[in-house]
Amino acid sequence: MWRIRTIAAFIILLGAWGGIVPFVGPLFRFGAGTPAWTWTQTFAYLSVAAGAAAVIGGLMMTMVRGTAWVGDVLALAGGIWFVVGPVFEPLWHGSASLAAASTGARWIDVARVIGYHDGVGLLVAILAGYALGKLGEFRRRVAAEPVATTTAMPEAA
Repeated sequence: MWRIRTIAAFIILLGAWGGIVPFVGPLFRFGAGTPAWTWTQTFAYLSVAAGAAAVIGGLMMTMVRGTAWVGDVLALAGGIWFVVGPVFEPLWHGSASLAAASTGARWIDVARVIGYHDGVGLLVAILAGYALGKLGEFRRRVAAEPVATTTAMPEAA
């Protein structure tokens, strides 16, 4: 069984990849129609915001137990935004979504959708959901354990 910190490490790596892939992807012909290291609002809204939520959420999951739940929910939100963000993006930009940009090569278009948003977001959401269940299981187990009672030492006469 995976530990929460191991899951958090995967979430951090996936979030970092999802947040930076629009900037480094063009360096190895995995771009979205822009040159490498080009900052756009679309990249900020769809990739950087979702990636930051996943990375920060993953980091919070590794810290104090009290923040693990909040971090997990934040990572889950980042994963969901990776998937649904491109659907909503045309509402505020009036342009085609990042995932819809086509290169003409079908396999690279499929790889881009999986590698930029949908695949990354689904993996982050699945891992965060699993971790959320494990955190809930841990909280129930801790709450069910009896509190150890200490017996008072008799006072010396």
